Amino acid sequence: MSDTQTKEFSKLRATFWPIHSYELKKFLPLSILMFFILFVYTIVRDLKDTFLNTKTHMWVGADPKATADLISSLKLWYVLPGAFLAVILFGWLMSKFGSKKTFYIMISFIIF
Repeated sequence: MSDTQTKEFSKLRATFWPIHSYELKKFLPLSILMFFILFVYTIVRDLKDTFLNTKTHMWVGADPKATADLISSLKLWYVLPGAFLAVILFGWLMSKFGSKKTFYIMISFIIF
């Protein structure tokens, strides 16, 4: 920086909180939204593994190896093709309806 320019933040503030006061109206809601998304994702991921492990013991028996194999099979044969189909559907919807209508269509799939 040259001597004619003033510093925006002090060195300490630039390291820990480099956000202007006018940016807070966007930064805080997005931060709260990110926190809740990560929180729900973590809870659902942990519950999924617990649910599969307890339910498959009733179906397969008490063999933990069979449970681990079943989780791998479910991810390979259901989650992976489902992800591919979701991407193909999303691309088709974007080309046919545009971004706003596609957003509402995808949200309605999630809600219902």
